[in-house]
Formats: sequence, C-alpha cells, structure tokens
Amino acid sequence: MALISCPQCNQTISDKSKKCINCGYKIKKPLMHRRLIVTFIGVFCAFSILSFIITFITSQVSINQYFSLVFEKNISCIFGNHHWKNATCYTPKHCSICNSKKGETLEHQWKESDCINAKMCLLCKETEGDPLGHTVNIGDCTRCNEYVNIYEVEFTVIKESLSCLKKNFENIVDYFGISSSVYVELYYCNLAKNEALNIKETACIARDMCGDIPEFSEMKKCFARIDTALGEQIDVELTVNNYFSYASMLSKKVKNSAMAFNETVAEINKILEG
Repeated sequence: MALISCPQCNQTISDKSKKCINCGYKIKKPLMHRRLIVTFIGVFCAFSILSFIITFITSQVSINQYFSLVFEKNISCIFGNHHWKNATCYTPKHCSICNSKKGETLEHQWKESDCINAKMCLLCKETEGDPLGHTVNIGDCTRCNEYVNIYEVEFTVIKESLSCLKKNFENIVDYFGISSSVYVELYYCNLAKNEALNIKETACIARDMCGDIPEFSEMKKCFARIDTALGEQIDVELTVNNYFSYASMLSKKVKNSAMAFNETVAEINKILEG
C-alpha cells in the first residue's frame, strides 16, 4: 500500500481508498490496461516502421512508388509478392505493377542473315544489317539453292508474247495454204497481212519489255529482228491486182521473221534452263 495526496483537500490518504476520508472526494483510479495499450501502440508503430524499411529495401522502389502502392492498396507488392514479367533483350525481369527489377537483361540470340532475311534476334526479333541477296537474278541461287527470277512480271509478259507469236505464224501458214478462187485468196491474204501486223506489234511490245535487263539482252535483239524482218512494206491495201505479188513478198518476210522467232524461243529456253 502507498500513500497519495487527495486532489481536493491535499490530505494524505491510502492509494487503495475509493474516496477521501477527510473531504469525501471520490478518487478516480487510472485504468490498469492503459499502460498495456500504450505499450501495444508503441510496439505496433515500431513494427510498421521496421516493415516499411525492410520492404522498401527489398522491393527496390522509390519512396513515391512505395506510398503509391500503399494508397492503391496493392498489398501484394508491398510485401514483395510481385507480378513478374520475364526479362527481355532490353529490360531485366520486372514487376508489371511497381516496376521492381531483378537480374539483368538477356543477350541477343542472333540468327545469321540469309538471301532474303537480315540478321535477326530470335528473342526480340530485332534485325541488323541487310539480307545477303541471291547470287543470281534468274536461275538457281548458289547460296540457298532456290530458283530465282526477280523479273517475273517481265518474264511472264515475254512468254505470253511468244505464245501469241507462235499462233500468228501458224495462222499465216494456214491462210497461205488456201487456194480456191481469186477472191477467196484475196480474203485470206488480207487475214495473213493482219497476222503479220500483229506479229510486228507483239514483237515490239516484247522487245520494249526486255528493257535494259542484262539477262534479256540477246532476247531483245531477237524480237527486234522479228520486227525488222517484216519491214514497213507489209501494211498496204490489197486488191485483186496486187495481192498475189504481195503474198509472195510477205511469205519471204514471214520466213525470215520466223527464223528470228525460233532464235527467241532458244534464248528463253536458255534462261529457263539456267
């Protein structure tokens, strides 16, 4: 038992007394658990501060990020349970929420360039440099063993032109073989003339399509010879009086142009065979 002073009369009384025996003042005793509450609050604050320090150090985030996580109630990242994204060639492993980082970036895994693809990283698909390119413009590439034709459009038009020329020459031969009467022969001679004019036009189109392509230089000369062999004299008006001599002249010119046509076919076959 201890002695205390009465707050009212200041007389000495026992600390066990519920009221002062002198003045009757009721003594308000302090609650015994207050000290425990204060102790608990102190321990909790100390634990919170320690948790903050440990989490801040291990999560590798800034103070602003940390408090942002707290305000966003992202308890997962606060206690180190991050949402990890795998490392790439440009970024290390990192949390998609708080951007905490772990480890290093990956090294590129390069696939060497080939004829049509530049050097490329298999991980991030970054490219470096240029493709090697094929070793030929037309034919089998010695590097990748693939058949190559970078002039596919021009080549297609030229082949179609040869097909048309072949049909034109065949029609002329058929027309010249018809012999029935003068007027029938005149009619078919006119048809032969039109086929010859078509041959000149088609040969000129194919010649121009060859352009300045080195691989088509000889073929271009052959198309030019087809046009030259027919000449300019074939575009005349035919009558009963001149068709026979015209047919004789045209026959010779067609024969010479057909020889140039055969040379053209041989040239295109060389290209196809590589």
